[in-house]
Amino acid sequence: DEHHENHGFIYRLGIEIGIGGPPVKAGISPYPAGPDLTDIFPEIDGFVRMFAMDLVSSEILIQYEENSLYEKGTLLVDSTFFDIFTHPVVYGDPAASLRHNNLAVLTKSKAERIFGPGDPVGKHFVFDKEHHVEVGAVIEDIPDNSHLKFRMLMHYRSLDGLIGEWARSDSYFTNNFFTYVLANQDLNTSEFDEKLNAFVQDRIYSEFREQVVDGSFKLHLRPMKELYFLKDELYEPFNPEEIPAKGDRVFVILFITVAIFLLSIAAVNYMNMAIARSAKRSKEVGVRKVLGADRTSLIRQFLAESVLISFVALLVALLWVELSLPAFNQLMSKNLSLALFYDLRLSAVILALVVVTGMISGSYPAFYLSGFRPIEVLKQQINLSDRNLLVRKLLVGFQFTISVFMIIATLVVVQQLFFMRNKDLGYETERIMILNAHDLGTHQRENLKNEIMQIAVVENVSLSSNLPGPGIGLQQWGFQIESEDGFVERMTGVYNVDQSFAEVYGLEMVKGRFFDHHLPTDLTESVVVNEAAVNLFGWDDPVGKIVRHFGDPENGGRRVVGVVRDFHVNSFEQQISPVLILPAEQGNQLSIRLKPDAGSGVLQAIEGVW
Repeated sequence: DEHHENHGFIYRLGIEIGIGGPPVKAGISPYPAGPDLTDIFPEIDGFVRMFAMDLVSSEILIQYEENSLYEKGTLLVDSTFFDIFTHPVVYGDPAASLRHNNLAVLTKSKAERIFGPGDPVGKHFVFDKEHHVEVGAVIEDIPDNSHLKFRMLMHYRSLDGLIGEWARSDSYFTNNFFTYVLANQDLNTSEFDEKLNAFVQDRIYSEFREQVVDGSFKLHLRPMKELYFLKDELYEPFNPEEIPAKGDRVFVILFITVAIFLLSIAAVNYMNMAIARSAKRSKEVGVRKVLGADRTSLIRQFLAESVLISFVALLVALLWVELSLPAFNQLMSKNLSLALFYDLRLSAVILALVVVTGMISGSYPAFYLSGFRPIEVLKQQINLSDRNLLVRKLLVGFQFTISVFMIIATLVVVQQLFFMRNKDLGYETERIMILNAHDLGTHQRENLKNEIMQIAVVENVSLSSNLPGPGIGLQQWGFQIESEDGFVERMTGVYNVDQSFAEVYGLEMVKGRFFDHHLPTDLTESVVVNEAAVNLFGWDDPVGKIVRHFGDPENGGRRVVGVVRDFHVNSFEQQISPVLILPAEQGNQLSIRLKPDAGSGVLQAIEGVW
């Protein structure tokens, strides 16, 4: 994120909330927080809020003349966006465009996908079938190493018909926005943390206590320079690209360590080879010393040779990297490039590394060879001393140790890959197709589901708002949970699915049952939980327990009708989260389970129904 001019002074506002348990951190924030903090704290010069349209729909239909395509990565932002962030301009005036409703700022690649090459400023397209939008400006594509990726920006008032006032609630407990602030000094200090905590106590905590008895609430600021590697916050900005928007510091350190080990092995190998060839070069050293060469000049000569060999190795390595990068990028879902002539820092680091590697690998041979005495060399009386034999043995032992360590590390990685490939996820993935039906109305989705069910090779179909596995951050809601001591407050993840979800994904029921098509009351009175939720709530017999969402009437709520075996809702790096599964028939994700004998013609059949 260092491409932003003010990257060292940009912070993201987040929340830390706990209800009846340990607090969780999230990268989202309340709608009024940005302007309130800017007004109160002189350390903050400005703010920008962002609402991700991916919260409303994962993909949105864009239409221009005969061109129709589904796109994601739309942010609704304040007009101050370009006061905070820096993006090179291709066409138009981005800052001015965000001061008007229904004017869009597109990235270059998105503009070309919609309009083709050329200047699209002033052209109109249709957003989500009914909103007419004009192109106000085009900016360069977002760098791959940025944590904040998007494809289109509009002023947050542009699509009121889509998001409504619910997203702009003045409550500090309706968190739908990503908020970034621009500071004029370092805010990552204990003094400012105390000020922020005092603000929460004065302005927010009274409202919080009206809704939550057993809980905590805090605001925190994260420096933007830390966000690319940040992993402990929920609700990161949605990434519209196939390339991951976040890096992993562990992998970076791991790759650097492997590179150092490989260079160490190569350097030690060069030392051993140079010492082994010392007998052949001993006469050269003797003649040079007889002709007047001193030891210093010989050391410089041997070090220069070593550095020269390192440069030759660099050229070979660069050629190999350039040839293998396309395959590597495809395999690792990256978009890496050398860009040596565009990044002077990278070029300087590589050159310095070459020189240091050459100096280290050539240091011992240079001092060893230059120490030969001319008369002994010319009389062929030179022999390797015990000391040099010991050094060679130590170098070989060092080389062997690193090699064994890397072999063991490789075996561990292979075992981890085998584990991930064969790990039981808790749900089935074979013979399941996903169809995004977000642009259809509720009745259209239900009709589509029923029509697809009539296809002979389709076994079952489910409509849901959530899908198993990592993806968009799991929504966290606060609930009142029945316990032996009455109702207690807990926060847990929520899935919204229909009655067919468990059958489509092969979820295993541990106790009770899943939602039943033949029981209409399930839609309003029932809930299913996973084993992690049972453990969190401390239930011995969960079936029949009552769960109430905040705001439900005193005698309202839902009864637990079943417990599903834990399934992974996040990556393997995280523990399985407690989940409440709520019945809903208005999901926008269509999961289609095929029969074992389904052939390639199923796609054409589904397209025909669509």
